[in-house]
Amino acid sequence: MSSVILKNGTELRGYIKSIDPSDALTMIISDKEVKIKMSEILQVNSAPANDSSQPDKSDVSHKERIIKYPYDPLAGYKGYLLEKGNNVYIYGDDSEFEKVGVNELRRLLIMDGFWNVVDNMNEAHFTINYCIKKSNGNGSSYILNRTMYHVKDPDYVLLSVSSWRSNGSEFLKEYKIDNPDSKRSNELLSNKMYYEVIVPFQKSIENGKLKKKIREKFVVK
Repeated sequence: MSSVILKNGTELRGYIKSIDPSDALTMIISDKEVKIKMSEILQVNSAPANDSSQPDKSDVSHKERIIKYPYDPLAGYKGYLLEKGNNVYIYGDDSEFEKVGVNELRRLLIMDGFWNVVDNMNEAHFTINYCIKKSNGNGSSYILNRTMYHVKDPDYVLLSVSSWRSNGSEFLKEYKIDNPDSKRSNELLSNKMYYEVIVPFQKSIENGKLKKKIREKFVVK
């Protein structure tokens, strides 16, 4: 019997029927066929060929295909995940205006060449999240000279780096934004994030001047 550990910590046990590295893993669990996206998988532990707990090889419906597949292209990596030349995956949500900001940040990072920008999160040493947090419409009220004012909480953009390989995460910057639904606004914000946050961050990494507590979050021993 094999086990599959998902990125959210869930462990699934059963018999692996097939693995498509670019798509999904198909597993037999309690006589039911389950398909799991590779992007959701952290680790695959295949049962050894002589495992007596495997089903009868004559039972084709349960026969496990032993496939040697590196579930993580960077398995066995040791070192500093934010190092110059390492792979980074940049993402946001699916909203059209946020995609503009993500794409602009990707473009700038590809041009500077400090990190290698990849299209698959599983190939990345770490990720950069360009995220717009919407206010919930609530606000705060205060009284001045017997007049009540209502102030709405502003929307804001967050930028952070993280890695599930080291359980490391670091919040980089927050910017308030007046018009988060504007594509142009997000393009300019992403540009601002790059020059005011990412570039200094890269220089600190390259010069070895990043704070020790941050650096330790992204070291794989």
